[in-house]
Amino acid sequence: MISFLTLFAGAVSGLTVGYLSIDDLVLELKSKTGSDMEKKYSEKILPIISQRHWLLVTLLMCNATAMEALPIYLNKLVDEHLAIMISVTLVLFFGEIIPQALCTGPNQLQIAYFLAPLTKLLMYTTFVISYPIALLLDYLLGKHSKSRFVNTDLKGLIELHTMEALDKIVREEGHFQHAGQDEIGLHNEQKDLMISAIEIKQRKVIEIMIPIGKVFMIDYDQELDKMQLNLILDKGYSRIPVYHRDRNNVIGLIRIKQLIGIDISQNKSIRNLGIKLSPPIIVHPSTPALEVLSEFKKGKSHMAFLTEQVKEYQQKFGLDEANSFVDGNNIIKNNLKSNQAKSNIMGIITLEDILERMINIDILDEDDYRKNKVLHNKAGGNIKTKFYSK
Repeated sequence: MISFLTLFAGAVSGLTVGYLSIDDLVLELKSKTGSDMEKKYSEKILPIISQRHWLLVTLLMCNATAMEALPIYLNKLVDEHLAIMISVTLVLFFGEIIPQALCTGPNQLQIAYFLAPLTKLLMYTTFVISYPIALLLDYLLGKHSKSRFVNTDLKGLIELHTMEALDKIVREEGHFQHAGQDEIGLHNEQKDLMISAIEIKQRKVIEIMIPIGKVFMIDYDQELDKMQLNLILDKGYSRIPVYHRDRNNVIGLIRIKQLIGIDISQNKSIRNLGIKLSPPIIVHPSTPALEVLSEFKKGKSHMAFLTEQVKEYQQKFGLDEANSFVDGNNIIKNNLKSNQAKSNIMGIITLEDILERMINIDILDEDDYRKNKVLHNKAGGNIKTKFYSK
């Protein structure tokens, strides 16, 4: 009985520390991306640690019962003083230190897996007492919530897994533990991409927009002669805002591919050519960039105008509240009548602007590279230039 109680107390003591020190988030990750054996362990252990208060009460009850009974049997063999000394020694080494060290060591999951049937047996054997106490703890202290990372934690986790960070561990400690077979360590480019993708959730479009004063536009009634077309071609944009008479009166967007094949010898304007203008997406300056990205992905438009008068401009461009095109006539008819003295459009934002911020890299096409190279050479190699190719 002394041997049984010592081993039993050690087992439940080790399991208490072993099970409750397992991070359920790490276990969930192993169940999805781990080896076949790790997935097998995780499927067996997760249901047990999901009932943390019931598990805790069960193991502590069993441990306390064994610990209290041990001196009684020892006292049958030796006197009281010696029984206390032997009991403390057995409990300390074989009931606490050794089993807890084993159950929290490198073989933690294997031990928890193989002793899972015993643990379940104890939980259901003591159900009448342990489960009500566990429910009371859930009510008073709250149920254990699953571990999840907030964005700042995720960024910190990424920083800790860069190659530089892992190399530092190796230099300081001589090694670091890695159980997987895959290459470990993120390159700086990977780190920047991942962190930028996380941070984009917090970005508002007003932080990324191009102010309306810096936007290249063309007049609805301006003749598209060879010089004007060469200027449009040199800019390299795929879509350009169109205004009527005054830059403050934007009436729509023209996609450059609509100009393919036009007869430049006639020097006609966009109006005379009968080119149908497209409406932009209208968003509030405080709109999250990810929401605008979702709108861009729907294919309605790849350019959005920022204004605080969202509904007014949506009506002006023939759009509904979801920025869906509902009235093809309004985009020209209403806008030509409107010649505002002061524009309420603060700026524009494009799909490329959001993608550049998301991946933290300026996307340069061939023309951008050529222009950047020219300016770089003129400045003696001491200039950094950012171009927007919409």
